[in-house]
Amino acid sequence: MTENQKKLLRWGIAVLAVIGGIVATGGYYFIYLNRDSNPHNAKTIGEIPLPIGYTRVPAKEESYAAWLRSLP
Repeated sequence: MTENQKKLLRWGIAVLAVIGGIVATGGYYFIYLNRDSNPHNAKTIGEIPLPIGYTRVPAKEESYAAWLRSLP
């Protein structure tokens, strides 16, 4: 076995180990790894603060936009 083949085999095993870990945890590993996914503790999408200089477009209560903003 050549040195390049050994290196490729090691990379393949490492990739399979990572994929196996993701599958074994149900794919939630990366969600728990990121502690900043909801730093403002927003309960709905509409509560997420906007970047400086941006404003939300007004939406009627029965509109699709209002429904989207009410999603958790």
